[in-house]
Amino acid sequence: KEVALRVSPSARVLIRGPTRSTLYDAYAELPRMVEWSPLLSHVTFDIETRRSTWDLRVPRPLHWLWAAANMGAPTVTWTAVNLVEEPPCLLRWKSCSGYENEGEVTFEAVASTEPWPVTNMTLCLSYPLPRMARPLLQNRAVQGFIKKTMRSTMLTFAGVMESKAAAAMESAAAAR
Repeated sequence: KEVALRVSPSARVLIRGPTRSTLYDAYAELPRMVEWSPLLSHVTFDIETRRSTWDLRVPRPLHWLWAAANMGAPTVTWTAVNLVEEPPCLLRWKSCSGYENEGEVTFEAVASTEPWPVTNMTLCLSYPLPRMARPLLQNRAVQGFIKKTMRSTMLTFAGVMESKAAAAMESAAAAR
């Protein structure tokens, strides 16, 4: 049996302002993922089963490569289950059908002299490379694009959360 070749990209961002609990709660509200990830077209979450369904659009510049690798429609779908939920620190998941993947996001407090919380958010993904798509997905430019997209998504999340925290701080200061 062929051993699956896996890739495990990761990215990290510092977020200033919101508490870890606020960050974790927002990130764990999985249907909101479409707000910060432009490649996701749809995400649902069943609070009772802890299962989520995901639809991801393959970026237009990669459509021709996707077709060349005979990968079908330029959409990737999967169902995942949350394996570990440790607010406000860790959320870990694994797919149970569709495109195989797993990952985790951590929120770690950073010692800081700033008057507001500083949190290090780290996102780690892991997925196998299908044999037919390996030449495409192992390509340095494609892996760079994946990591850049992860980081961009995280920066969008951070920006939204920092803006909300700043507005709440301004509102609290004005009320005094």
